Amino acid sequence: MVDSQKVEALPVVVQEVIVPEVIIQQEVKEVLLVKELPKVIASKEIIQQKIAVLMDAQVLELKSSLENAAIERVSNGFKISFDPSVYFGYNQKTLSPTAQKNINKVVDVLKRYNHSVIIVEGHTDDVGTENQNQQVSERRAKNIAEFMIEKGIEKNRMAWFGLGEIAPIADNKTDEGRKRNRRIHLIITMSEDDYRNKIESKTK
Repeated sequence: MVDSQKVEALPVVVQEVIVPEVIIQQEVKEVLLVKELPKVIASKEIIQQKIAVLMDAQVLELKSSLENAAIERVSNGFKISFDPSVYFGYNQKTLSPTAQKNINKVVDVLKRYNHSVIIVEGHTDDVGTENQNQQVSERRAKNIAEFMIEKGIEKNRMAWFGLGEIAPIADNKTDEGRKRNRRIHLIITMSEDDYRNKIESKTK
């Protein structure tokens, strides 16, 4: 049985890394007391659980507010894919009003969950040269990233890149297929190292 006074004396960082289930808290505290560690380092399993809790909370909130969007959980994060019509027309890099509205909703959530990294991934159809499409995809991804930064997302949380025409999800021989291939994915993720660094920075 764990001595309650000793538990209270544990470093504050313990509270930051424990998934909010009583059983998990008890197990972690007992291990820490037995090992008598001078500095608490969360186990890989606990960090993964904590990241999952944070990501699931964001997915739940975004699913209730976004329109024409698909949200898919990926390792240590999730990916948002909007209906292609909310982004760009052929050879255009300017965000449509609908796109701005949807991305604003994402920004509102990510500003409150400020622990994650946001990756913007740009794609095009195959109309034009490969080099032109690569440049267009990069500009589109950059424009969305800059829009999110302008709306309050910290620049050091953002990354963006373009894949041009090399990763189609539909047939480029049809208008509908090309429309689907002109797209942007937002990938929100957090590594175990990022989580540790965030906790340590709070306790210094």
